[in-house]
Amino acid sequence: MPIITTNINILSQYKNQINLVNNTSSLTKKSSIAKDLSYNIQLTNKAEKLEHEYNNKKRVLKQKYDNEKQKLEQEYNIDKKKLESNYKNKKKITKLNFYA
Repeated sequence: MPIITTNINILSQYKNQINLVNNTSSLTKKSSIAKDLSYNIQLTNKAEKLEHEYNNKKRVLKQKYDNEKQKLEQEYNIDKKKLESNYKNKKKITKLNFYA
């Protein structure tokens, strides 16, 4: 009987050791998964931050572009009016000189 009890105790100890190894392996896997999730969260946060910065820069550049475009259109319209006015005045002067 004592040999059977001893064998049962040894088997029980082996079983406990196997469970410890399995639990450790499971914890290692869970730890690895947690690290991966943490890394993915960091990447997601970084990506969101970069996207926000990109959108801000894009908005600022578009505003600068629109302002410059508006300024150039105003200058163009002023120059166009001056040229048209000068052309009309020269046309009038030419007519007057022709009839004079």
